[in-house]
Amino acid sequence: MLNKLSGLARSLYILLAIIAGFVAMGGMNIALWLVVLGLISGISMPRDRLVLAMAAIIVAFLALIYFLFFSHPSESQVLN
Repeated sequence: MLNKLSGLARSLYILLAIIAGFVAMGGMNIALWLVVLGLISGISMPRDRLVLAMAAIIVAFLALIYFLFFSHPSESQVLN
């Protein structure tokens, strides 16, 4: 039963991510739904796939840090 539930959650968050990429859904907090569905689907993830999932999380976190610190123009570049 848990495998079916996690498979359904995985399918839903993939579908929701694709739809949210093309359609603006103002009434829904898409990021919150994606996190909740991802947590539900991650409950029954086998141990051999956990390493791959953690690697993806680390890469996404490093990309976020890079974006926050290095992609915005500094004040001197904006003022000139």
